[in-house]
Amino acid sequence: MTHVLRGFVRTAALGALVVAAGCGSDGGDGSADQDEIVATLTIVATDVAYDAESYEVPAGTVDITLIQEGLIPHTVAIEDQDGGTLDLLLTVNADQSEETATIDLAPGTYVLWCTIPGHRSLGQEATLTVS
Repeated sequence: MTHVLRGFVRTAALGALVVAAGCGSDGGDGSADQDEIVATLTIVATDVAYDAESYEVPAGTVDITLIQEGLIPHTVAIEDQDGGTLDLLLTVNADQSEETATIDLAPGTYVLWCTIPGHRSLGQEATLTVS
């Protein structure tokens, strides 16, 4: 159900949540298809926190970028409404300060959380609303 593309790095404004409407063309090489990215979500990890307590994106294919600020490693995993973890894990550390992946998200409320032991219990989680 989900597709993860690792290694795709995109420059993004720190802490920005940019929602871009999916736009197609009238033919040619840039024609829109069902897998077109409809939103971009940027999450900045600092200390044991993300840069926001909640994020919002439209349903569909979303590019999610995790940016590392600080010295300790962080991750982003996505938990669905049933408590299951989706097939996406972004990891950043001092050697790799940014990672991007693409995932298809259905409408609903999700939890973003860091899988590093102790980080979630210290509050490194956020709500993701997909509409």
